[in-house]
Amino acid sequence: MQMPPPLASVLSDRRGASALEFALLALPFILCLLGTLEFARLSFYQASLSNATAAAARFILLDTGSTAATLKQDMAARIFNADPDRLTVTYSEATSDGVVYLTVTASYDFEFMIARLFNTGIPLRNETVVPVL
Repeated sequence: MQMPPPLASVLSDRRGASALEFALLALPFILCLLGTLEFARLSFYQASLSNATAAAARFILLDTGSTAATLKQDMAARIFNADPDRLTVTYSEATSDGVVYLTVTASYDFEFMIARLFNTGIPLRNETVVPVL
């Protein structure tokens, strides 16, 4: 029967050090990487919502008979991979100093892919105001 090695030889043993270092650094690195990707998705959806709202305002100026439902359909088609059920579109007209302004407001409930476990999201909102000439 062999005796266990003394404590000094156990502490000086370097086998497995790389695996331990990788285990300690991999999780924070992967979390930072996934957080960066989610922030990029959030920025992409905000920019897409802004472009879709501006396009919807132009669409209303050209087609005065459009409804909120048709605007929602058009905007959902313009936002890549958007869920139409999470998109809300409203528009209204207001007059200021004799000029009629059209306001298109859109909001989208953005869901993080990673945070679906926590059931959290961020409401994205955009508003476009154009004068009706």
